[in-house]
Amino acid sequence: MDNLANMEFSVEYTIYPPFIGLNEHGSTTTMKGVDFYLLIELSRQLNFTFRLINLTDNWYERLMANQSLVDIIIGGFHLNYERSKLYKNLYPYFMDQTSIMTRQSKNHESYQHDRLLDPFDDYIWLAILFSLILLPLWTLITVHCNSINSDSILDSCSIWLYILLKQNVLSRLKRESSPTIIVSAVWIWATFMLSNFYAGCLLSMISIPINNRIDSLQELSDYCQQEKNMVVLMENNTTTMKIVHMMADKPLFAPMIAHEQLVDQQTEAISLILDESMAKMNGKSYAFLQYYTILKIIQQSFSPIKHRLHVAKASEQSSIHTSPTCFLFRSQFSYVRQFDRITIQLFSSGIYQSWLDNEFRTARMYIFATTLIKKLSYRQDDGENNQNDDGNFNDDDDDDNDSFRHLTLSQLMICFHLYMMAMAMAILVAIVEFLWFKKKQKTKQKIVFVLIKLSD
Repeated sequence: MDNLANMEFSVEYTIYPPFIGLNEHGSTTTMKGVDFYLLIELSRQLNFTFRLINLTDNWYERLMANQSLVDIIIGGFHLNYERSKLYKNLYPYFMDQTSIMTRQSKNHESYQHDRLLDPFDDYIWLAILFSLILLPLWTLITVHCNSINSDSILDSCSIWLYILLKQNVLSRLKRESSPTIIVSAVWIWATFMLSNFYAGCLLSMISIPINNRIDSLQELSDYCQQEKNMVVLMENNTTTMKIVHMMADKPLFAPMIAHEQLVDQQTEAISLILDESMAKMNGKSYAFLQYYTILKIIQQSFSPIKHRLHVAKASEQSSIHTSPTCFLFRSQFSYVRQFDRITIQLFSSGIYQSWLDNEFRTARMYIFATTLIKKLSYRQDDGENNQNDDGNFNDDDDDDNDSFRHLTLSQLMICFHLYMMAMAMAILVAIVEFLWFKKKQKTKQKIVFVLIKLSD
């Protein structure tokens, strides 16, 4: 029976874009979303009518208690074992994975002195310090074994420092013994490698944006362990929440449970993430676990700060589970086969995917138009009064969309301080060398004077 004329079904829905959403045109509100378009197409081909009922507060309790009072439930519901026992379901027309949404912090970084030590770990710094202690000892040993060159202790020690500062030491090495030249050659090779690695790391630190994104469950778990104020948001009574609670004894999920905060609706989680800059006054950062498609439409819907909302790519590393999306029917519903036949045709022909792509495209265009209107009004209202207006829309939450990050003074301070340290060391070496040379000159003059006296 493919003709369901004169039949009316009660349809409950929840607002979960891009599956179900609302279009507001002044005082008029209309429905939109891929599940709504699918329902209309089913109604058109099977010739039935439907009555919409909004499944708002306490939707989970109503879903579990009133399974026989409505005919169809739509709104991006994911099929799980618990629901499959209470409801019949439409052919799963979409597979979705969970993901992680976070808000990236701006790159206004304060200068930190310890970042000069970041390129190398503690073992390398200890090895360099040990070498600087060992090399003078080597000089003392060689001088002790060869008393003829005992006056070249400071000269030999200064060679190591000259090599470290990339100074020309060829003329000095000619006066040294063969063992010292061999050790100096090894030291030259080591300092060449270390200095180039160090310079490359410093260059990358100031030119490549720092990635504070959370792209996997392991990274989220690590953040929860490192930062006490990290909050993991999950919607109450969802499959994601139940799976995480089931895995609470696992090392990966235990830190998430310790930092979880349950919300009744995803709009609460979105508000907390968007207002994270205010929450950071209390040191709080948020991560929202939800299905990837829903998180992507949220990201698109807040396009002015889209690059600040980061959604991890749906993968095994970032996903807790994968669930099929479908309509739910009451257990006594008799027309599931007719619904399935049409749904499979729409899904296999790519029509459902085109609806989904159109929802993302519409969200981007709507926000683009809204942002453009704000830009024009901003220029018109403040263009005459704001002498520092550069023609760009000022938004505290907005930032440069490009992946390139302009260098700032706080970043260049690292190189500046490193340069000043090298200059100070070079000046110190120059002073010591000058005093030592002056002392040697006086000693030679005294010797010459004594020899002249003896000859007279």
